Amino acid sequence: ACGAARVLLMLGANADACWQSLSGSAPVLPAPERLDVPDHAEGMAASIRAAVIQIENDSGIDALLVMLVDQYRVDTAWLRGLLALADAHPQRTVASRHDAVLGAPAVFPRARFAALRALHGDIGARALLRTDDEVIAFPAPHAPGDVDTPEQIPPA
Repeated sequence: ACGAARVLLMLGANADACWQSLSGSAPVLPAPERLDVPDHAEGMAASIRAAVIQIENDSGIDALLVMLVDQYRVDTAWLRGLLALADAHPQRTVASRHDAVLGAPAVFPRARFAALRALHGDIGARALLRTDDEVIAFPAPHAPGDVDTPEQIPPA
């Protein structure tokens, strides 16, 4: 996971089936930690809050990389570039920019954890990215992909 200290897999609806579907997939190092999000019906903010609560007392973690499961075209090269920019600016939020819009994947420094913990609803951290003048834009190398319905799943 590009040098990550921990990988958290936030699971909501159909958590057991989603977790089991990972069996036999390409290994991720470190191995993902399963974290069920009981209030997942609220939306993306519930997952982000749960992740922050899980890591904020771990002094070894300086930043949180937020990724979306439905962005199937985000690849290792994209993440390496994003994380290199975040490493060069450890006190700043770094967000992917595609079609002039800032969004995930994005890296939030520890200083933004309280703001992430305060999120509510289904918009995730979008408002933080778009109202913070200190966000550094990472030019997305290509469209991230987006799957919201079964019909949008790309062929294997």
